[in-house]
Amino acid sequence: MTTPNNPGNNVPSGDGYPQQGAAYGGYPAASSAPAKNAIAPWALGVSIFAIVLCWVPLLNWLLALAGIVLGVIGIVKAGKIVSAKNGKGMSIAAVVISVVAIVASIVLGMLVFKAAEEFVGEENLQRIQECNALPTAEERDECIEKIGNEIFEEENATTSTN
Repeated sequence: MTTPNNPGNNVPSGDGYPQQGAAYGGYPAASSAPAKNAIAPWALGVSIFAIVLCWVPLLNWLLALAGIVLGVIGIVKAGKIVSAKNGKGMSIAAVVISVVAIVASIVLGMLVFKAAEEFVGEENLQRIQECNALPTAEERDECIEKIGNEIFEEENATTSTN
């Protein structure tokens, strides 16, 4: 027969009832840690990637859209958390950064298009559009390559004369 106070057995000491402040078996009661907004850091990280990759239009727009959605979810979740560190500011920053990333991507795209237009010339852009109207891919590629070679030769001729 085992006795309750024998160190060789696993029976807790005492009268068999949980002690005050402890859960059954002598383990401490679960603490109620403050709720955290785990979405907010993700929203901010995705938004930062979006602005860093603003020169890649499609990827940027997908990341920025994800940053906006996660940021809005983070703002809503922050409203339900009663804590000073509820992640609301981080979520708002994520939405703002995502919008800035989309605007930066559009501006960069316009600048690149404008630079290409100045380099190629308006007449050549019209010729390229005409090439894109050809029925087969082989004809389009051949036409565009021909125009590209002509543009390259024109640039070399103007560079060598200067």
